[in-house]
Amino acid sequence: MNSLPHRSLPVGLRAARLALCATLALAALLRGLAARGDLWLDEVWTLGLLAQIHSVIEIATRLHHDNNHLLNSLALWLLRPFDSAFVYRLPAVIAGSLVPALGAWIAARGEVAGADASDAPVPVRALFAAVLLGGSFLLVQYGSEARGYAYAEALALLALAAACRGGLAPRSPWAWLYAGAASLGVLAHASGVHAIAGGLAWSAWRWGRQRLRPAEFARAFARWHALPALTAIAFYFGFLRHATTGGGYRREFWPMLGDLAAYTLGLPRATDPLWPVAAAAALLALGAWQLVRARSDALAFYAVAVLVSPAITTPFGPTGRLYERYYAVNATFGLLLCARGLAGLSARGPLCAALAAALLLGLTAGSAPRIARLLDEQRGHYHEALIAIAREQPEGEILVASDQDFRNGMMIAYEVGRDPALSRIHYLNTAAAARRAPDWYVAHRFEGEPAPPPTGEDRLGRRYRLVHAYPSGPLSGFRWYWFRVEDPDAGTSASPRAERAAPPVPLR
Repeated sequence: MNSLPHRSLPVGLRAARLALCATLALAALLRGLAARGDLWLDEVWTLGLLAQIHSVIEIATRLHHDNNHLLNSLALWLLRPFDSAFVYRLPAVIAGSLVPALGAWIAARGEVAGADASDAPVPVRALFAAVLLGGSFLLVQYGSEARGYAYAEALALLALAAACRGGLAPRSPWAWLYAGAASLGVLAHASGVHAIAGGLAWSAWRWGRQRLRPAEFARAFARWHALPALTAIAFYFGFLRHATTGGGYRREFWPMLGDLAAYTLGLPRATDPLWPVAAAAALLALGAWQLVRARSDALAFYAVAVLVSPAITTPFGPTGRLYERYYAVNATFGLLLCARGLAGLSARGPLCAALAAALLLGLTAGSAPRIARLLDEQRGHYHEALIAIAREQPEGEILVASDQDFRNGMMIAYEVGRDPALSRIHYLNTAAAARRAPDWYVAHRFEGEPAPPPTGEDRLGRRYRLVHAYPSGPLSGFRWYWFRVEDPDAGTSASPRAERAAPPVPLR
């Protein structure tokens, strides 16, 4: 690839190339560091689902659950003998590290970027894409945990890269790479369908402008899109339509959208989601304007993959159960478009170059504290908490109750099952804790939820005192608050009536 004429640049070309290499290395390092620590609920849940099956084929035929991301589940199935959180996350780390590299390559190619003589040079375009994709908190978060999102992001960008390299030419051999990557992207996570929708829109626009005859159009469609379309249809009717929804804490659309914009671009979170959404829209519009100026038909891809496709599919999702991670693929394409806009701005003169550099640095700086918090607090400290209570109660069995049986019970059971030092710990569900007094009570909180009071009393008259608190990063995992039960015998009754009338209650 030859660089385009030198214009106003935030850095020299040689420095841009060096900065690009350093950025890609740092992006991979961040994801590796973020993969440390305990598995969190959804990762443990996947392992629990896999424990129910006896052959790899049952991942697709038996585990009809929205927590079963097929490619990730396959990786975990193969890696089970290692029994290591980091090893379980390693394939996602590799996929997540490929995301900024693929984005830089796409930005440098020029076809999808609509580059012309007034555009920024190749290394600068690649650098802007690598910085935004490599330093986005959202992509670091989901590019470092054993879930399907990193796979879907990387495969979506690989499909886009193949479309760029092949130019969507009806007979291009790159169509096979596009079709394979787009198909696997859907199997990685259902959100991979947005890449297919964008590719369909882009190719339809391009082939329409080329005035292909109906027979040529049909052959081109079959070559590029038949396999992804059939895979998406088979995935929906064979798996997704029958999948059980695991539930979760409630998130409404607009607050989630504001947080999605903030976490993706490094913007401040705001009480009114309008502000981060408006800022993100302005950056997307800047990228779209660059494509319009260059008369690039790739605008069809971005419009559908970033905006139209999620707008169509969101109403079919679970009401009140919308999370930022469901839109990681759309956010990836959105970041690529924003990078296109900032790189184009940098070529408009010294003042614009300074403004583009300042915006790039500002967005990166906005993500840095969140990434630092993820590296420090990780996705919770579940094993550390259980080790602590085992040390504080060195003899006899340790009985634990909680404010939520499924989440806390699953995490405790997983950690106890892995570590013989925790074998004395036994979890009491809500019904059992009404009949038998626990020694400890754990309350969990997600990001944004207030901490429980340091002391409390339940309806059985038991008093609780906060002893330990363990943090967690904002998007995955939850905080744990451990309370010592000061008078465990208060109100304890073995009668069914007491069990029904006065179960332990969350300390809120």
